[in-house]
Amino acid sequence: MSDGSLINTRKLRLLLEAVALAIACSAYAQVNVGRVHLPYPNGNIDLYATTGQCVLVIDGLMDDGAIKVLNEAMRQVQRLRCAERIMVLNSAGGAPVFAYSVADFLGKYEFDTEILDGSICFSACSYVFLGGRKRVIGERGKFGVHQHSRDGVCALAFSDGEEKRMRTIIGKALPAPATNRLIGIILGTDCNTMNLLSREDLGAMSIANAQDSRIDPAIRQAIDAREAQVFEQFRNAARGSWTRAAGDRVLTVFTRERADPTPGANPTLWAMINYSADKAEIISGENYRSHEILNEIDCERQTISVIRSVYTREPMGAGPVVWKTGRLSAVPVRAKTPTEAFYKAACGRPLQ
Repeated sequence: MSDGSLINTRKLRLLLEAVALAIACSAYAQVNVGRVHLPYPNGNIDLYATTGQCVLVIDGLMDDGAIKVLNEAMRQVQRLRCAERIMVLNSAGGAPVFAYSVADFLGKYEFDTEILDGSICFSACSYVFLGGRKRVIGERGKFGVHQHSRDGVCALAFSDGEEKRMRTIIGKALPAPATNRLIGIILGTDCNTMNLLSREDLGAMSIANAQDSRIDPAIRQAIDAREAQVFEQFRNAARGSWTRAAGDRVLTVFTRERADPTPGANPTLWAMINYSADKAEIISGENYRSHEILNEIDCERQTISVIRSVYTREPMGAGPVVWKTGRLSAVPVRAKTPTEAFYKAACGRPLQ
């Protein structure tokens, strides 16, 4: 065969591949993805559906609000008669009692569970994840556990009823040796920290028992688009320029105008912490230089909770995003920390 024939053959093959790709993209674009947005006070549940598959995405804490919204979401799923059901989790935790209920729900309705790349499933969320039949954790997804707490104090042991409930949930998902090992890890981790299980442990213990995501590509594209939209809303909602509020040789704290709360609500405050050198985020282990946060401050109780936060590689929110979180549980405002500067800016008075 001549050189000219080889060139023509190659061109023909490339042309055919391009046509096939165009047809595939056209068919993909025509896939109709339905979405229902169901917010609750400490998070959101989004339902995505195509023909045959329903995906519930929980972004928030596991509490009674999540349970109420989940019931409504399930009514929608049943109406759609989806043969394949998946719950996607991005949660810093919540109350174990509610997490157990969600795990039971997943088992009853035969859901799989997934933690997407860059998402978290911590504390009580871990029990929800184990309620899934097939369980997938993305490459940079984080699965973390720690001790339970009672009235803000770490519990060194479970009550008989609590341990029985926990073993029922975990034992349905894991073999007995792995169940005992995971419970040992939970008890052995201080409630003020987080034990992130390695990918090796996640596989060896069968916590992650599947490798590849089962989410329909069109739904995954819709989820990614929604996440990008939320991120842009987060960045664009801040008002005013950054003002230096505190700092030393290690870090500098900036704040923006606080949002006037609705009657009876707590004030919210935009804040940023810039570090003089690379800093490792304790939970995720990701290195960053700035941490941009939307906080809610309870001035009377002197607590602060993160509504959404973004860690970036360069100062003042510049550079690539290396880590992000949704709603986190409230924690006490502590003196001589950045939270004290947030409290003063939001509440207009010093910490007492």
